Amino acid sequence: SGNPESLDVCRIEDQLYTFLWTDRAFRGHEDEIPHVTDALASFAAELRQSGGRLHVVYVPTKFRVLGEQCDFPADSRLRNVADHLSPLRAALRDWAAQEDVALLDLTDPLQTAARAGDIPWFWGDTHWNATGHEVTANALARWLAGINR
Repeated sequence: SGNPESLDVCRIEDQLYTFLWTDRAFRGHEDEIPHVTDALASFAAELRQSGGRLHVVYVPTKFRVLGEQCDFPADSRLRNVADHLSPLRAALRDWAAQEDVALLDLTDPLQTAARAGDIPWFWGDTHWNATGHEVTANALARWLAGINR
């Protein structure tokens, strides 16, 4: 449908934002998370045997970052933001702590920018704009400097 109001949308101030990756992207596939963490654990072990270390970066969805700032239409299925967030973030955090793997979660830096009025995504797309790339580059640089000491 060509009507943007029929998509998963919200407004932040006067700007419309669309979402493609909400619960529809993971619902029914949560059982795949252990396969992901098992593969990461296997790769981390292989790297350790070679003297290396695995570093993992969690890239949140636009909805995870912007959802709490949104003014949703009255009939939106997304009004309860938490119901539409993947359990992957929490699973990766738990796994990384258990496996002693460095994990950078980009949620907080991207949310900080968004709350300051610098939205890191294009309004109608799932890709970062210049702000998203800048926030991520700065977060990565700080993180890597801290873990490579």
